[in-house]
Amino acid sequence: MKVDIEVHGYKAAEVKGVASRQNLLLSDRLLQRAKVGQGKLRLKEQIEGLKLKVACLLEEKGRAEGRVTRLKKETTHLEEMSSDLKSRIHNFSSERVNLKDTKASLTSNGQRLSKLRGRVFLRKKQLISELLQIYPLELVSQGFNHTLQYCFGWKSNNVSYYLKLG
Repeated sequence: MKVDIEVHGYKAAEVKGVASRQNLLLSDRLLQRAKVGQGKLRLKEQIEGLKLKVACLLEEKGRAEGRVTRLKKETTHLEEMSSDLKSRIHNFSSERVNLKDTKASLTSNGQRLSKLRGRVFLRKKQLISELLQIYPLELVSQGFNHTLQYCFGWKSNNVSYYLKLG
């Protein structure tokens, strides 16, 4: 069996004898070194690829952390707005209750005022009727104008004295 091996320009052939065995050992070592070198080269390529992936992942992590920070700030801002709105709602509801109470008191005051007006009107009519009993009312005609005047009823030398109240 004859094997021709070529490594870095060297040929090794199977020849009987010690020199050929040394050549074979040398060629095997060279082949082994070449394989190790290729393996190292592949490992270096893999390491470079992994370094690139790590760098990309670190960059992506930084962007994600930035987004998380922004979202946390936005969350705190929204929570502050929510608490502010809740306090405003609470204030509005208490103000609404106060307005309802005020409305109820105004309504009751209006009803009392209406009753008071009615009583004042009735008392006014009563007082007028009493005055009319005391001082008679006469119609004084002056052309087309008719006016009502209260007569105080005293007469002096057959002249009536009138005081116009209307």
